[in-house]
Amino acid sequence: MGMGGALGMLGTGMSAMGQMQAGNQAASAHGYNAKVALQRADATRTSGALSEYQMKKRHAIVMGNMVAMSAKSGVSFTGSPIMVMKDSLANANLEVMIGRYNTEVEARGYESQAKIDRRMASNAKSSGMMNAGATILGGVTQLV
Repeated sequence: MGMGGALGMLGTGMSAMGQMQAGNQAASAHGYNAKVALQRADATRTSGALSEYQMKKRHAIVMGNMVAMSAKSGVSFTGSPIMVMKDSLANANLEVMIGRYNTEVEARGYESQAKIDRRMASNAKSSGMMNAGATILGGVTQLV
């Protein structure tokens, strides 16, 4: 092998290393994105739990005020007044459940994104190695 062949192989090797490094960098970026997505899922669930707590507290205050105003005005807790309170309580519980559902949907979306990012990280690493291998093979066949 002459000087040209040696330089060609050196260039091929450097190109292959660059392709592997590019694949590793892309894999690192996707891995980081996966971690961020999982952190967002956790933060969403934490925020949702806090919102739920605040909502329940607000509903308890509203219900307490309804009972106090009814008692103050002399309304008995039978018939229509009790039905209104039951209906209000059912609506409050429905609002809490909808909030919980929406929080979980959002958190699972972030977890799905993390899975996609991890897969992309794996694919980027594999792609870098395959491109490097193809470059090396191409360089070797040019020497022959």
